[in-house]
Amino acid sequence: MLLFEADWSKLGAWSLGPGWKVATDGTALVCDGRDPRTDAVLRLAFGNVMDYVVEAEVASIGGGNSPQFGLFARREASGGYWAGHDTSIVPLGEVWFVVPDGDDFDPASLHWQPGASFPIATSVLDEQSTAFDDVLDTNFHMYRLEVVGTSICLHRDGQVLVAAHDARFRHPGTIGLYAADFHQVIVRDFKVFSV
Repeated sequence: MLLFEADWSKLGAWSLGPGWKVATDGTALVCDGRDPRTDAVLRLAFGNVMDYVVEAEVASIGGGNSPQFGLFARREASGGYWAGHDTSIVPLGEVWFVVPDGDDFDPASLHWQPGASFPIATSVLDEQSTAFDDVLDTNFHMYRLEVVGTSICLHRDGQVLVAAHDARFRHPGTIGLYAADFHQVIVRDFKVFSV
């Protein structure tokens, strides 16, 4: 069931960090890449709905040395689930990831390594990768973050990029988008569905 669909002409439900604004033609939400780390937070509460899907049609335009962008769900004071693209997680290089972490999440500080003490799921991008188009391009893609029970799954254009299981955050929390390292993105569509 559809819980929310963005109307970029009415931003009352959003709390926008530095650099987020509506495109001049009113058809998209844009992050202009002027800030090193910024969020667009949907401030609506969906009651006790803990299992939901966030869909966003996003074009990654670029900017910064290690561009990062993605979606978050079940975010609360103690943390939440972040899923997206990053080129700074050492030593993996370019990855798609799902990670539970605190509100001060910074993928660059994770220095993920096999056997790390916190749960993280990644899908490393390299020249041998055939599961999906591994080049971050400037086309629009539909990203889908599913948080159902203890399952967290990130899709792009209907294909699973990465999945994880974690039981830390079981409250509805907040939902939104983020961009980091001066990354520029355009968001054409944003919806939330209950599962």
